[in-house]
Amino acid sequence: MAAYYYEENLNRPFRVHLRDTFDFPPHLHHQVEICIQVKGEQEVSVDGRSATLESGDAALMLPNSVHSYRLVTPGRCVVAIFDPSYAGAYMDLLQRSACAEPFVKAAHSDILLALLRLAREENIDEMLATAYMSVAVGRLLSDVKLTERGTAVETDDLRRVLGYIAAHIDEKITLDTLSSSLYINRYSISRLFSERMGCGLNEYVNTLRADRARSLLRDTSMPLSEVCRRSGFESERTFYRVFREQYGASPRQYGRSTAAADSADKR
Repeated sequence: MAAYYYEENLNRPFRVHLRDTFDFPPHLHHQVEICIQVKGEQEVSVDGRSATLESGDAALMLPNSVHSYRLVTPGRCVVAIFDPSYAGAYMDLLQRSACAEPFVKAAHSDILLALLRLAREENIDEMLATAYMSVAVGRLLSDVKLTERGTAVETDDLRRVLGYIAAHIDEKITLDTLSSSLYINRYSISRLFSERMGCGLNEYVNTLRADRARSLLRDTSMPLSEVCRRSGFESERTFYRVFREQYGASPRQYGRSTAAADSADKR
């Protein structure tokens, strides 16, 4: 099933891969992430800022930044996710900074060349990997705008809130239930969403629920009423409305198209 958790659990300290453009809901992790578009388009959001990446454009996501992906047109991109130590001399800067402007139009060609080398070479020596990544990061940092990082307390509160939502996604979730369960002021929670997530609580929860429903529709033959219930929607009407807004098709249409694609693959 597709991942829909609030925090990506990354056990590998370094990975770079060339992949198809994709959808992934808002999440955060302790590592640095770089995405550079090879062809096609996808929308990337980082800490409330969004941009549509076209061929040659790049995005930088620093540790604990909230980011997401939305496919616009099919294509390819290179995604690198790595511990800051792999950025060599840039490690301290990456750890103490946030991005005021994380997107770069027509990024320097060295970035794509370095990341493609890392994506295509298996079992690369760690020192050589650090050298390539330092080139990519250095070129990228020359074009992005950095600012001071938010407080550790704020990030911890956001992790707790998103963790609670992920664990209780099939239950009723409001500012009041979050506040009473986590002992965080409801207005502080609201501010975290507007400033760090770039959306309201209901929009974020519905995004996760729609993604969970999409996973269930893709991987099971579960009745739509059960998909609605397991995804946490309060009614099938809301389920249909949110799903169509998110994916441009009704749950029934999406399920049929997925089943047809699976059938074609098996021929």
